[in-house]
Amino acid sequence: MAFAPDSERSSGRREQPKHRTLKRDCLARGHRGEHAGALAFVAACPALQPVIKRLGDMGKITLSGATGTSPWVWIAALVGLGLAALALVSSRRTPVADEQHRVGSSV
Repeated sequence: MAFAPDSERSSGRREQPKHRTLKRDCLARGHRGEHAGALAFVAACPALQPVIKRLGDMGKITLSGATGTSPWVWIAALVGLGLAALALVSSRRTPVADEQHRVGSSV
């Protein structure tokens, strides 16, 4: 976050965001939606249970068994995928981190 020079700063008091009540309203609607979804799932669960049990009744299935390959191939692939994701996430820098690094302050 860039700081404004002293001549552009206000009297030092922070202005309250004008959308504070809007955030609370959205939060309340989100919670109502979560509860409505949970209630709908509970109401539909007895009807969905036989379908879920039929779909999941395939016995022991693994990636190596389904594809006919060695389990070690899948282990190596998943480890490689995890390392690639870690490298991707760690290489990204946020603008705040870049500015703090440039200024020389430590967090």
